[in-house]
Amino acid sequence: MAVPSLKIGYADQFKAIAEKVIWASLDLVLPPRCQNCEHPGERLCAKCRAEIEYISEPVCQQCGYPQSAPTTVHCEQCRRVRFPGSGLRSLAFHVGPLRRAVHGLKYKHNPPLSEALALLISQRWPAIFPIESILIPVPLASDRLRERGFNQAELLARHVGVRRRLPVWPTALRRVRSTESQVGKTALARQANMVGAFAADARKARGRNFILIDDVCTTGATLGACVEALLESGAGQVWAYTLTRARHDSAD
Repeated sequence: MAVPSLKIGYADQFKAIAEKVIWASLDLVLPPRCQNCEHPGERLCAKCRAEIEYISEPVCQQCGYPQSAPTTVHCEQCRRVRFPGSGLRSLAFHVGPLRRAVHGLKYKHNPPLSEALALLISQRWPAIFPIESILIPVPLASDRLRERGFNQAELLARHVGVRRRLPVWPTALRRVRSTESQVGKTALARQANMVGAFAADARKARGRNFILIDDVCTTGATLGACVEALLESGAGQVWAYTLTRARHDSAD
């Protein structure tokens, strides 16, 4: 049986280019406005991008949450919900313009916004990530996918993949069990809710390095379940990178 190629797929490039052409055509009819302040011209304007609360070093080397000083000891977040992968990183906190942008992408049916958000992700790509890695978007629940019409994580991953010259394998991981809504659950309850929710394709996973892509990390329970599925199928290193993440004091 043939081993999947690590080269970026032409299908990924074609989809991303096709989306850009379609979205650019729509912009001629209805010029884009900033998702946060509605200023015309960009989907997330320079003024609002300047207000993003980016996460920077020092961070916990395991879960990526900011620390007051460099440390090799697992932080408080790690003790709340263990991240079983090689490491988790996030671009910025889930507040302000970026929080509203994520909300617009998911709930106001604004998929073109994913390109602007993917640009932010690719511009601040962690140097710690393995060079030869495969991007996997976190699978969306089937009912959410039908309702929304797209998986925001897959849109982000596809555009990041083109910019970073990395392959995207959306079918290497799938949801195999329905789960309850995570809203209102404690960190431990979220973790228990996600046990056994995902399964990986062993033929694709074995010996490969992966980077999971998602829009938001609240406690890391969903990402952790994805990591475990990949590791159980023989994956090598499994990292995760999210656009935003919740603060410790967020309701989770």
